Order: sequence, then C-alpha cells, then structure tokens
Amino acid sequence: MKKRFVLVLSVLLLASITCYSHDWKTCEGISSQVSFSAMQKEGGLYASGTRMWREGQAFHSEPALYTSEDGSTWQEAIYPKCSMLSSYNVLFFAGKRILAAGRKGETQLDWVGAVCYSDDNGNTWKQSEGIPENISITSIYASGSLVIALGQRQWREGYMMYSEPKAYVSLDMGASWNTYVTITDQLSSVASAIDSNNRILVTGRVGQAQMNWVGGVFYTDNQGSQWNQSTGIDSDVAITAFATYKDMLVAFGQKQWMENYQMHSEPKAYVSKDNGQTWETWIEIPSQLTSISAVYLEGNKIFLTGRIGEAGLDWVGGVLYTNL
Repeated sequence: MKKRFVLVLSVLLLASITCYSHDWKTCEGISSQVSFSAMQKEGGLYASGTRMWREGQAFHSEPALYTSEDGSTWQEAIYPKCSMLSSYNVLFFAGKRILAAGRKGETQLDWVGAVCYSDDNGNTWKQSEGIPENISITSIYASGSLVIALGQRQWREGYMMYSEPKAYVSLDMGASWNTYVTITDQLSSVASAIDSNNRILVTGRVGQAQMNWVGGVFYTDNQGSQWNQSTGIDSDVAITAFATYKDMLVAFGQKQWMENYQMHSEPKAYVSKDNGQTWETWIEIPSQLTSISAVYLEGNKIFLTGRIGEAGLDWVGGVLYTNL
C-alpha cells in the first residue's frame, strides 16, 4: 500500500509540472513565407514579422502583420506597413501608438535599423530619436509608464561580426529613447526579455557568434547592478520568448546542434516557479515546429510560431495553437 501511494504521488507531482500531449492545430490564412517575431493582443490578436522570399540568388523581405479574432484563422491586417523598414523585429502597441523596430533597406552585411512610431493607425510614421542605426532592437515591452527596448549593437571587423547587448527606456511612449540598465557582459545579444515582479530577465547568446550556439538566461533584481544566471536550461538551447502562465514564468526556444555541417533544431519549453531563478522542462511541442520565434498565452490557450521543418535556404513557417 505504501509503495502504491508513493507511486501515485510521484505521478501527480510529475503531471503538475510537465504537460504532455495536446491537440495542436495549425492556424489558417498565414503565408508560409512569413516569419513572425512578436504576438500581442490589442483589441484582436496581432502577429508581426517579415515575409521573406528569394528571386534567383537575391533574398528580399517586407514587413508582415496579421490579425485574428479567435486565433484559428488569420488575415493580413489593415494597418499600413512602415515604409521605412524592410523587416519587423518587433511590433508593439503602446496605447494608441504603434511602435515598429526592424531593418532599414535590404539585407546586407552591416546592420542598419530603426525604431519608428505611428499615431494614426500606420498611415504615417516617424523615426524615433535616441537609438543609433547600428542597434538591432529585438524586444519591446511596457513596465508601468515606461517603455523598454532591448537588443544589440552590431558591427564588423574585417570578416568577423561582433555584438554587445543594449537597453533603452522611453518616457514618451517610444518617440525618444535614453540608455537604460547595463546588460550583463556575458551576453553578446538579446533575444527576449521580461519584467516580472521587479525582476528583469534577459536571454541571448553567451560570447560572440560561432558555429555552435551557446546561450543563457540571466536576471537582475537591482536594475542591472548585479546579474545572475538562471539554472535548468542547457547552454545549447536558444530561448527566444518569455511569457507568464498561472503565476509562473514560461520560456520557449529550440535546442540547436550541428551534424556534418548541417544545422538541426528541436523546440523546447520550460517553466519556472521561482520567478526565473530555476527552470524545468514543460509541455511537449509538435515536431513539425523545429524552432520557436514568438509565443502568446491567453487563459489556457497558447499560440506558438516558428520554422516548419529543418533549416533551408527558403523560410517555411507556421503558427500552431492548443488548449493547455
């Protein structure tokens, strides 16, 4: 009887931590050429990113924005795209203002980017002040009355690319920016960030770019004066998105590795019950997704977007959803 009780208790504890198979469904109406980098609810549900295609040996891109009422079917949003940008790293709704961060011009070796804003539903856009063009902003979020933008400064020395993390804060909803907290120098880039109960968490690449991914999640409780590294997530996992679920933090990304000069990846999900200090594996994600670029959680419904299939020259993406 005692052994049976221990076994049942162990199963219940495991089930409370890890959610197994779910009935995942594919969202309809989204072009497979679109790579989404952010999802947000503002009236309806919005997903923003970049449509990418190839003509001969030349790659082209344009900003993409889709909307949905229930998340199952999507259509291109009526908001006019920001003509100053050729891609969206992130689109953020700050009240009645829309903020867009991305690349200016076509893809090239040196990064040239901008943060722009619109106060008339995207009909006209202005470029924000205070963020240099060699800064690639990858995450924007609100913290009370502040708007925070994080990313990395990118530069080239000969044929080598380098980067260092950067953070900016805006007091006027993104029209102008000033430098914010100092991100840990262990990271060379920032993929995602979240402000949770006065704790800032950031994730990105540890060290400079190389063939194999080495990443980490770091947190600070004193506005960047001291950073600590979270435990429980392997260094070969690239975390790309944070979210909250039932008073817990969740993180999504992909394990990345190389075999015979071919890059491979598989999606991963983690949960933290101590506000990001320690992590453990969470839900299983369908194998048709090999990477995750953005996530949105509302109630028990979760949306994940990323690459379908292994990496290739042409992007093939999709959005999946399920009830937890």
